[in-house]
Amino acid sequence: MLSNLFFDEPTVEVMNLIGMDIQTVGNHEFDRGQDEIERRREGGCLDDDCSYRGGEPFEGQDFTTLSTNVIVDATGEALTQAYEVIEVDGVGVGFIGVTTENTPIVVSPAGIVGLTFQPEVEAINATVDDVIDAGADVVVVLMHEGGRHDGDANSCENFAGAAAGFLDTMDERVDVLVTGHTHQAYVCDFEDGPLVTQAFEYGKMFTEIDLVFDRAAGELVARSAENHEVTQDVDPDAEVLALIERYEELAGPALVETVGTSEVFIPRTTRAAESAQGNLATDALLYSYADADIDFAFQNSGGLRADLTKEANFDPDTGLYDILREDVLEVWPFGNIVALAEIDGEQLEEYLNHGVSQIGGGLFIQVGGLRIDYTNADPAASPFPRGEVVNVEYWGHPDHEDGTPVDLSADATYRIALNDFMSFGGDGYPDLSASGTGDVFSFQEPLELDVEAYLAGNSPVAPEIEGRIVSVCADDPLAVNGFLDVAGGNPFCADIAALTEADVIRGYDDGTFRPMVATTRQAMAAFLYRLAGSPTVPFDTPDFSDVGSDHPFATEIAWMASEGLTEGYDDGTFRPTAPATRQATTAFLYRLAGEPEGPFPDPDFSDIDSDHPFATEIAWAADAGVAQGFEDDTFRPVRSITRMATAALLNRI
Repeated sequence: MLSNLFFDEPTVEVMNLIGMDIQTVGNHEFDRGQDEIERRREGGCLDDDCSYRGGEPFEGQDFTTLSTNVIVDATGEALTQAYEVIEVDGVGVGFIGVTTENTPIVVSPAGIVGLTFQPEVEAINATVDDVIDAGADVVVVLMHEGGRHDGDANSCENFAGAAAGFLDTMDERVDVLVTGHTHQAYVCDFEDGPLVTQAFEYGKMFTEIDLVFDRAAGELVARSAENHEVTQDVDPDAEVLALIERYEELAGPALVETVGTSEVFIPRTTRAAESAQGNLATDALLYSYADADIDFAFQNSGGLRADLTKEANFDPDTGLYDILREDVLEVWPFGNIVALAEIDGEQLEEYLNHGVSQIGGGLFIQVGGLRIDYTNADPAASPFPRGEVVNVEYWGHPDHEDGTPVDLSADATYRIALNDFMSFGGDGYPDLSASGTGDVFSFQEPLELDVEAYLAGNSPVAPEIEGRIVSVCADDPLAVNGFLDVAGGNPFCADIAALTEADVIRGYDDGTFRPMVATTRQAMAAFLYRLAGSPTVPFDTPDFSDVGSDHPFATEIAWMASEGLTEGYDDGTFRPTAPATRQATTAFLYRLAGEPEGPFPDPDFSDIDSDHPFATEIAWAADAGVAQGFEDDTFRPVRSITRMATAALLNRI
């Protein structure tokens, strides 16, 4: 926060103190435009006025900035140095810097005019010969782009994402690929590729990389890496502490001034749904520009960077959270100013559709003055699921009742308030400053000042989820779909939605439901237990050798056994993580229904006859409309049942 207040100069000075040698350029280096990269390198105060620094000049950085793929159109040369070779104990270690090619869609376009961001791998491969010719024995790429995985900080499980996609075409002479941008922690040592690392986010970890080079053979013979968590149990460095104290003194008491209060904790916004913080952000714009007849306000989720409230600032006497000026600056750190624009209904629809085009991405929209329903049109879209708006209504608008449809025709005209980053086409939004795509008619003050004004006039605030942004099923607009990977057009979308609302089924912590994954027997036990109302269980430990009292689903499995829904296997096991089959699921439901008496019509399934061990259960399920077969008239009894099919069966019973 201090660094942002002083235009990143404190961060540069700390890097100088700790002996930084090299950095690459990331997208946030362009937040204040390309000229700021040069100023941070060479020094000099903003606008040649050092008064904000107490008159002391800014000396700039003592380390090298690298990026081989950011090209100045006018010269065809890289904006910064492309590579550097450092000799370490007689071995030349070559470093190549690379910036994410997607920078133009995540920073303000005004700050990168005249620059081209080349594809990362193409630029890396074009630079490897140069760095080797300059004396590199080992090639290390510092890349502000990354991947993701499912493991811990020092593993590499199911590595995916942009960085993973680069490996097949990257020059095999690259030995180490140090990545960033995706806020992950991983160490991936590929036998036929580079050692790939990332050290999480915000200085919470650092990566120790060890390389063993055989001088006689002239080759790298061993490599390893380990991520370490940064702890706070060391004595502060005297020089760094003095630097921080100096900037705190320059900032003065204004930073810790209380600018508002809140009745609730206001966490950083989600990037996949409506958030309380997003609602506050857009409400602040509507409040501040009410006199300008603003209809709607928008905020990109990626522009909200921190919790607005802090537990340390909770006052038990009042029951309120104090919101300090420094808290506001941490949430809105980019110095964005507010843009007021005029658009028609068709453009509004285009804007909103873009706002849900990456569910989980930084561009995901937060709205004020209206509400939207959207359907998850393409859960498999990369890098995030793609949504489509299906309904737009007024919400919290002074001139229209909540729920009144918004006219999305070209004949309708609306005034909107948003940050300048979005208005200039940041995050890929339509550029409202361009002819024919809207009209920015006014730029106002910094956004954080409007937030402070809103807090001053409305504290204590209590923002909450209101239903402004709702993912719905395509065939049932009243069915709320809360999962990133469930398509709005999924035939079981409404079943999943109904059972989720009833808390019978649940998704995963990452916001997915994983509809095509097989339902495990332990998950089936949990679903059935909740469907039955989570009854009291007469005993705590089921009589299965593989389910102890400490098993996470012991209660649910014990309930199944006590109700006679399952007897397990002949060897005394339950096999909780094994997939449930379609015939077993049908049997569970038949018993849950009280084992209705037949006879039932023979089911019209070619693979089920009267001798089948579950013929009665399957006949009941077919007759009751609980279970259906496949288009080829089969039931496929021993096939694993998917989570989405499980939802359908449970919702029909």
